[in-house]
Amino acid sequence: YRKPAPDHFTVLSSAEGRALLKDSGEQGEQTTLQALEVYRPTVSLQSELGALALALNSLHLDSGRLWSGPWRWFSVALLRTVLPANWEQRHLRPEELSALGAACGAEAEGYEASHADLDLFRSQLKNSVAAPSMEQSGCVIVGFSKEALGLEAAQITWGCVTAFHSEMDMCLLIETNHAPNQPVWTSCTDLWKAICHTVVRKAGKKATTLSTGFVVLRRNDDNSGLFSRFCARGLDGKLPPIQDIVMTIESIAPAALENCRDPGTAVSALVGSAMSKGMLVHILRQYELVIAQSGYLEAAHADLIAQMMNSIRSSKMYVRIELILQDEMVRIGVGSWKASRASAELLTFLIAACDPAVLFGKMTANLRTEMEGLHSSVLATSPDITREARVVRAHVSLIQLLTQTQDHED
Repeated sequence: YRKPAPDHFTVLSSAEGRALLKDSGEQGEQTTLQALEVYRPTVSLQSELGALALALNSLHLDSGRLWSGPWRWFSVALLRTVLPANWEQRHLRPEELSALGAACGAEAEGYEASHADLDLFRSQLKNSVAAPSMEQSGCVIVGFSKEALGLEAAQITWGCVTAFHSEMDMCLLIETNHAPNQPVWTSCTDLWKAICHTVVRKAGKKATTLSTGFVVLRRNDDNSGLFSRFCARGLDGKLPPIQDIVMTIESIAPAALENCRDPGTAVSALVGSAMSKGMLVHILRQYELVIAQSGYLEAAHADLIAQMMNSIRSSKMYVRIELILQDEMVRIGVGSWKASRASAELLTFLIAACDPAVLFGKMTANLRTEMEGLHSSVLATSPDITREARVVRAHVSLIQLLTQTQDHED
């Protein structure tokens, strides 16, 4: 999904490439490189998204979404499609930024400046550059006050720490704001003070204290991302993102399941509420056409999804859902047995991506245990199902976190 450099080149991020860079620096032969770094392309007006995109690309993660032509890279525009539809462009907190990184397939952990200290920050910097390659280590992105570092007036911006000199306690900082500031070496102590510096943004009579900190991102190899493109907005016509459908099911299922007394009636109520109140009949049919092997996905992508969906059929939950859905869809005239089977596979996956504590929380203890067993039977059918469900859940968690923040600010 990315065009690699030919074998006769030595990639800068490789162990050999970094050794060559070190040797050339010791011999005073990096003048041009240092000069060109000043004029690197600007990244983004929203610097935290620019820093995150830069970090995710450096970890060689597959975005699962087309960037240009056949290539798949992370960009600021792509990251915005993962945010809620009504999201207002504003400063993202480290916790929110780490949730966005996790939704994009990385292992991410955010640290608010108020809940961390210099020693923790320094140790994370050491860990991020200790391994021989970026894929094996990680990347640290930081939010800091430019005023505290003597760069500009009061403003919060984000950047990536790309190198750490432990003996001199200095780090190399690349800012990802729209201003073309060159990479600079700064002491860890000064950078930490800039991270902790309080900046208040005023809009009319409203004053907001901007939260800063840092986020540590690492590569997550246990992440296939087959459904990643369906978690973005505006990339597949009018299809609602997968995470929105999961949240719809989670919102209507508890009330529908509350008075059920056995697994049969519970699954029937779950399917019925999803089809009627959730209005998923036509949505599932649309998704079925998209992911079909004759659809518009690349052949390899469609084949992998088909294999994953086929594995769902061995779960006890699917068997129950198919029988109920077959009668329902044929009765209302929107599908055949084959169509109902494909929709049953999709619906079973969507339910597997739901939080069982939310779905079955209002049930009696015994029935809740039985329903959780059916839910687990879907995840147990294939490691791919477990991975993809985790991808969707990461997107759900991101939206819930951002929604809570928005409601709190309002």
